[in-house]
Amino acid sequence: MITPETRVTPVINGPARRRVAAGLCLLWLALQGCDRRAPAPGDAVSPPASARRTMASVGYLSGLELAPEQTGVIEYDPDVAWPGANFYVAGHAAEAVLMDMHGRVLHRWTGDFERLVSDREDAYDRSQHFWRRAHLFPNGDILAIHDGITMVKLDRDSNLLWEYPRNPHHDMDVREDGAIFVLTRELSLVPSYHATKRVFEDFVVQLAPDGREVKRVSVLEAFGNGGQDEIVATLRKLADIYPDITHTNSIELLDGVIADRVPAFAAGRLLLSSPTIDAIFVLDFESARVVWSVRGRTAGRTFRSQHHPTMLANGHVLFFDNLGPPPHDRSFVYEFDPATLQEHWVYGAAPGQFFYTRNIGACYRLPNGNTLIIESQHGRAFEVTPDGTIVWDFVIPHRTREDDQLIAQLFDLVRLSHVDWLERANHGGTEDTEISRSGTKKFAQTRSE
Repeated sequence: MITPETRVTPVINGPARRRVAAGLCLLWLALQGCDRRAPAPGDAVSPPASARRTMASVGYLSGLELAPEQTGVIEYDPDVAWPGANFYVAGHAAEAVLMDMHGRVLHRWTGDFERLVSDREDAYDRSQHFWRRAHLFPNGDILAIHDGITMVKLDRDSNLLWEYPRNPHHDMDVREDGAIFVLTRELSLVPSYHATKRVFEDFVVQLAPDGREVKRVSVLEAFGNGGQDEIVATLRKLADIYPDITHTNSIELLDGVIADRVPAFAAGRLLLSSPTIDAIFVLDFESARVVWSVRGRTAGRTFRSQHHPTMLANGHVLFFDNLGPPPHDRSFVYEFDPATLQEHWVYGAAPGQFFYTRNIGACYRLPNGNTLIIESQHGRAFEVTPDGTIVWDFVIPHRTREDDQLIAQLFDLVRLSHVDWLERANHGGTEDTEISRSGTKKFAQTRSE
C-alpha cells in the first residue's frame, strides 16, 4: 500500500515547477505579442505553430513521478470489491486497455497519432500522443481525446471511423440517443472579460453520433447569461494575468434524479468543473446559462483545484478534491448534498488515508457502495469501502520517457459490470451494458424522446 513514507520524490520538483511556471508566463507574453492585427470581438485566433505546440502540452505531461518497483494489482479482496472489468487510459500511448480484476488484459484499442497529424499544416507537440479520456460504447467502439488537439472514434478493432479536430479537451459524455457532448477551446479575444488580452474560451459542443457539430455554447458567455457575477469578476481578474481562466475539466449529463429538490439539476443539463476558480456548476445547454454553482470556500469545507464531479443515485454529488484546504496539499474525495451543501462522506481525512495527485484525478461510486478513486499522478487506482478500507489496489505497469524512469499518469479508469460484446465474441450473449458515473446503465433501456 502506498503511504506518505513510501512516496517517491516527484521528478518535477520545486525548481522544475518554477521553470515550468516561468515558461508558461513566457508563452502567455508570446501569445499576446503574436498577430498584432486587432481581432473582431469573439474571433477565434490561431497563434503560430510554435505557440500551438506549447498550448497543446500546457495541460498534462505523460508522467511526473519515478516509477515504483511494484505494479499491477497489489491488493484484491474479491468478497468485498465490486466485480467487473476495468477500462483505462494513461500517459504512455494512444491506447485504451480493458483488463479484469487481476490485471489480465482482455482487449486493447490503439490509435495512430502520427498519421492523424502528419499531413496537416499545424505543427503539434508529439508529447500529446496519448489519450486523455476515452468512452466505451456497448458494441466495442470507443471515443478518445488527444487533449487540445482532436477526438477520434474507433471501432473495436481500432479502425478509425471519424475524427473531430477542433481542439477537444479533458472530457466528453454521451447521451442515450447517441448525441455527444465534449469540451473544446479557442484562443479568443472576449471583450466582456478583457479588452486586449486573449483567453482560452471553453465551449461545450454537441456532436451528432457521426461526429458532425450540431451546436456550441461558450462557458464564459454562460456565466454572464446566468448572472454569476462573482465568478465573472474573478475570471476577469485572472484574464489579466493568465489565459487559461476556466480550464473546464469535466462534463456530465444530468439525469434529473434530484430535480424535485434542486430544479437547477434538471435532466439534460450538464454538470461541469472549473479548477482555476474552485467551482462546480450546472449549465443549461439550451438557454446557454449557468443556473447553479458552488465554490470551494462556500461548500462547508475548502476544496481546491477539483476534478470530476459526478451525480450519484441518491441525489448527492461526488467529486475529487486535488489540493484540499491549505496550507498542506493532500487530496480528498467528497460526497455532498447540492440542496444543502452538507458533507455526507469523505475519504482522505482519516489517519492512513493519505493520497495525493496535484492534477487530474477521478472518482466513481460503485453499485455496492464502494468508491473507486484514481490517483493519476502516481498511476494508481484503488477501491475503498464506505468505512475507508482498501479492497482493490492497482498501479499501472506503463512507463514514459526514453529511459522509462517515470510511471505514466493514469488519466481515468472505470469499472464495468459487464462487457457483453466481448463476452458474446467468446461465449455468446444478448444484452449490452455500459458503465455510467453513478453505476451500471443498460443500453436496452433507452429513453424515448
